[in-house]
Amino acid sequence: MKNDIRIALKKKRRAITPIRRSRDSKKIALHILNSTELNLGNKVGLYLALKHEVNTKILINAFLNLGKKIFLPVIKKNEIFFARYDPEITSITENGYGIGEPATKDTIMLQPGSLDTVFFPIVGFNNNFYRIGMGGGFYDRSFKDVEENSPIRIGLAFSFQKVTFEPERHDVPLFAICTEDGITFRKERK
Repeated sequence: MKNDIRIALKKKRRAITPIRRSRDSKKIALHILNSTELNLGNKVGLYLALKHEVNTKILINAFLNLGKKIFLPVIKKNEIFFARYDPEITSITENGYGIGEPATKDTIMLQPGSLDTVFFPIVGFNNNFYRIGMGGGFYDRSFKDVEENSPIRIGLAFSFQKVTFEPERHDVPLFAICTEDGITFRKERK
């Protein structure tokens, strides 16, 4: 079922215009940057967006300008680690999935639990703050043994990506989800 939803949502995501994607990505970034409810800390995990995902460049640049340390995911075996990103010195290479990630020779690598906040890419999400990702399970595996709210986990998505599905046993819930309509916080902690 999740795979059928993933296929349909990826198709729907590809159908939005570049102008709308850009406009909505900017709204999402502004919701995050203007939030008084979020304490993001200093070590922030982001991702380099694929063509049809929420564009994260605004957030990356804004956080760098605020003096935050940015870390990007690097897939190693079946898990995600986070590598320090400094646009002045970090080389970006494309991994086997076509995703840009820092060249590990240029940077410090951290475990996910070492970060203060991590922003997750989303293909789909539900009312209970579970997400559907690209299908590799890397984020769920990497965050399954991390404390509930450390790091804070925030999903970035477009509002049309909200769907109904039952999470699987291994799925990890998010603390909040931000769309162009605003930030929604999970009320109860699991």
